[in-house]
Amino acid sequence: MYATIFSCPRAIDRYQSAPLLDERTRYLSYWAECGGKLNSLRSIAYYQLNLVNSLDLKAGVLVHRDQVEQAARQWQKSIRRCNRTQSPGIYERRYIHHSLRWLRFIDQLAESKPRHKFDAELQAFKRYAFRERGWSDRYVTRICFIVSTIVQSWMARPFACFFWCSTAPDCA
Repeated sequence: MYATIFSCPRAIDRYQSAPLLDERTRYLSYWAECGGKLNSLRSIAYYQLNLVNSLDLKAGVLVHRDQVEQAARQWQKSIRRCNRTQSPGIYERRYIHHSLRWLRFIDQLAESKPRHKFDAELQAFKRYAFRERGWSDRYVTRICFIVSTIVQSWMARPFACFFWCSTAPDCA
């Protein structure tokens, strides 16, 4: 996979010798199948490599969002920028965005604790919409936020929740 993205042999070796090679390659293949352009795949590979090296990631170890944000801040301080680039914050947001999507894809992102008793179903929908349907992370997060807000408001009013849950066997 890396031989198709990069042409320099040293770069290919650097990316192939880093940890979590299978997970990184699987994610890049996913984006290539979805029609990702070569520059986008290079950017994603770069963010992955930097995250793996800065957090010393290993297979199966969960990562919290705070750790990704801290790695993004450290990375942003270390990069060189030319005078005509975009605002500095855009790089940090892209780093966080791509890193969180990849960690969620390989199930190594530590999600926050459940907010209500239907949170497990909502998280299953989130994984389905992201992986199977290919919806954007921003769109899926917005839908889940709206549904979660509605469910929380229903749970705050037991009378409304009683009518909604009365047919479900596990509501009591």
